[in-house]
Amino acid sequence: MKSFPDALPSESKSLESDNQAKTAPNFWRMARNNVRLLYQSPPIQKAPRDGVLPLSFNQERLWQLEQLQPDTSVHNILHSFRLVGSLNVPALEQSLHEITRRHEILRTFFRTENGQPVQVVLPEMLIRVDYIDLRDLSPEQQQAEIERRAIAQAEAPFDLSQAPLWRVALLQLAEQEHVLLRTIHHIIFDGMSHSVFVRELGALYSAFVGGQASPLLDLPVQYADFAWTQRQWLQGDSLRLQLEYWQQQLHGTVPPLALPIDYPRSPVTSYQGGVQSQVLSADLTHALKALSANQGVSLFVTLLAAFNTLLHQHTGQEDMVICTPVAGRHRAETRGLIGYFNNIVVLRTDLSANPSFCQLLQRVSESFMEGSKHQDVPLQLVANLPNLKRTPLTRAMFVLQNTPTPCLDLAGLTVSSVFVNREIANFDISLSLSEKDGQLTAALQYKTDLFRPTTVAHLLERYEQLLAQLVLNPDLQLAELRSFKPNELTKSAAKYIEGDRVDSLPDKISVAPRTPLEQQLAQVWEEVLAIPSVGVDDNFFELGGHSLLAVSLFSKLEKQFGRSLPLSTLLMAPTIAQLAEYLEQPESSQLQQAIVPLKPGSGQPPIFLIHDGNGEILLYQELANRLSADVPVYGVQPYSADGCPILHTRIEEMVAYYIEKIREVQPEGPYFLGGLCAGGVLAFEMARQLQLQGQSIGMVAIMDAADVEAEEKAGYIANQRRDSFSKVFRDSKSMQPFARGVFILNQVRKKVTNLVSYEIQKRYKTLRDRVQLQLFRYCLDRQLPIPRWLKAIPVRTILVWAQAQYVPDTALQGDVLLIRATEKSSIFDSTPIDDTPYVELYADPLLGWKHRVTADVKVCDVPGGHSSMLQEPNVQVMAEMIQSYWNGVQKSTIALNSNIQRAA
Repeated sequence: MKSFPDALPSESKSLESDNQAKTAPNFWRMARNNVRLLYQSPPIQKAPRDGVLPLSFNQERLWQLEQLQPDTSVHNILHSFRLVGSLNVPALEQSLHEITRRHEILRTFFRTENGQPVQVVLPEMLIRVDYIDLRDLSPEQQQAEIERRAIAQAEAPFDLSQAPLWRVALLQLAEQEHVLLRTIHHIIFDGMSHSVFVRELGALYSAFVGGQASPLLDLPVQYADFAWTQRQWLQGDSLRLQLEYWQQQLHGTVPPLALPIDYPRSPVTSYQGGVQSQVLSADLTHALKALSANQGVSLFVTLLAAFNTLLHQHTGQEDMVICTPVAGRHRAETRGLIGYFNNIVVLRTDLSANPSFCQLLQRVSESFMEGSKHQDVPLQLVANLPNLKRTPLTRAMFVLQNTPTPCLDLAGLTVSSVFVNREIANFDISLSLSEKDGQLTAALQYKTDLFRPTTVAHLLERYEQLLAQLVLNPDLQLAELRSFKPNELTKSAAKYIEGDRVDSLPDKISVAPRTPLEQQLAQVWEEVLAIPSVGVDDNFFELGGHSLLAVSLFSKLEKQFGRSLPLSTLLMAPTIAQLAEYLEQPESSQLQQAIVPLKPGSGQPPIFLIHDGNGEILLYQELANRLSADVPVYGVQPYSADGCPILHTRIEEMVAYYIEKIREVQPEGPYFLGGLCAGGVLAFEMARQLQLQGQSIGMVAIMDAADVEAEEKAGYIANQRRDSFSKVFRDSKSMQPFARGVFILNQVRKKVTNLVSYEIQKRYKTLRDRVQLQLFRYCLDRQLPIPRWLKAIPVRTILVWAQAQYVPDTALQGDVLLIRATEKSSIFDSTPIDDTPYVELYADPLLGWKHRVTADVKVCDVPGGHSSMLQEPNVQVMAEMIQSYWNGVQKSTIALNSNIQRAA
């Protein structure tokens, strides 16, 4: 067995004093952090119980996911205990009832009011204990039945609109032996809640067995009070100040973690998991603690730095993002509560400039210290920052279990935990270390649709080897450590190594531009994509292009060539050679294809996404890429030819044409439709007309679109103008009185002049547009040649006019999925794109859709604004919502067909 020194040889003579000198500053810094956390968040206040009780930020995220996939059990938490001895069942029941009485969250369910989720607390509730007698079974059969029932209890989904959101079962194996199963939903529970639960269960059971009253004091606050206080605090300036650190820490481009996966990554989130573990020797464990003390850092930092190093060996990345959980309970009043408090902190580590491991320890320590200071910001708010728009955060997690595992202590009973493997993984990989009897155990949880067991076993083995190497020589630089190629884990890994980076694309011969037109196009592409050279056969999207860059590309092409092209042109001609060929054709011969494949699929009903108010479908490309690989996705764009961007002027005409075209692709239903803005209105009318034709509808996804008769908020424009005038007075506060008066007078005069000018121009434009539209329709209806000056009418102008003349005459049978934007993003600030969410513009939070359907309006809120909801990382959330809805419809359809077949 290899032995490890207690400290580095060069430091061994003064280890104790040196350790104290190095560790003390970090210890006091962490202490200051804890004090800062205590005082930066406000004391928990009692929430008013005469109004609605909001969800915490973390609860709201889980609630949204559950609405789209109500049959999921991913967020169910299972604990199992073996009880040996004489169990007093009535006392156990009484204890569970008292815990339920003490903690409102255990009597809570969730419902929607005006499209928003709220918590509802029942005044009282008894938890039912299911009793199962297994005494007639053999020990082997009992063990199999315990595992079967535990898994069944854990896999049974909860309905968040019904309390209780937890369940208990008691399996009797013999007179003196039972197994207690408890499954509870994560939306009301977390890891430290388990400690509270078992502590209170032990105290109450002991009291009730002895005929005594509860020894526990009443709780001063409840979880609903925490959620209400959090919502009151994390808004406005308070939230802005908290987010400033994360905006600074996550500045620039944060690359995705390019893990050495074995299988291609599906755009749909999967939670199927496995776990493997490795026990580290006592000598290595002791040496790691000694190294940590010698370097003045915690064991957590040392183990995390080694994990960063391991991933660097396999990816070559120098900019690493790994997440770690925090309890979120720094205020004393939260420590006795049950509820969902924990949060995820994003730790970014710089591995550039070939640091030694000792230097890396200090970098990781600094990142951890600063991140801990700002751990109150919910992960979802951090993930919504523009800096992370291309970075998925659920790839790697690191955990050090440094708090004792809570033990259930029931009077007169011997209690032990029963391990049941549920095979679930929320992160691609998650490394968790815990210590028992002086030895660390490393457990690596992983997604089985990404990694083979052998790959994970090799990663664990190399992590142990790396730790042993680093404790012996912590001055080693990263370049001195071995780098692993993907196929050194498994032979097939190289085939599927990440598609997130351009350099992972297969090598191909690059053909240089051959004509003056191709050379001009290449110069524009290189400028937009910020790359040194582009071949004529290189695909725009494979080079890292996306919808926002496409907007920039086509803006430059319009300036250079004097031609306005729809962005969807790039879907049909994604290379320089293809685009050059398209541009060389005369405009009169360019008939726009109505149905454009956004993503291929295999054997599943397709999703049709209808163009937005500008007639564009490219904005759906990133959404399509994140849906399941077997689901085809098509974009539906306007009927366009002969230089006219659209050749319909009535909603009914557009819908009839689009239905004709999609039925060429899919002759029979169920049809899955969706669209942003005007596309949502068109998708709704298409679904209604298809139903009248006898077709079934699987989905109508209305993306931040308002019904044509929805009322705008009263005074919205007036408020905007008032704020503009108020800003003049705020900006002049520091001026001298006379100078201030002159400034205000000049600014007000300018604004009034601009306002009058704007109103005049607006009325002129409205009149001009109306005349042009009438003439355009006249020409179309009579099949007359369209004058060139009428061909330039924008799609948006025609759609606004068409919607003003359209009202559905019947309701849609069934429900619609309303996907609402929630917060304007800054990514469009320098563009003419208005990213304001429609909930800020319209009075009805359901945007007028409730009276258009016979069933429900299923509301899902997506991070981002009206347009940025379709950009990374927000588009990933939308993709999960749509995919979950699609899956649910497919599952129901299969079950219905099965019942019909059985009945026949």
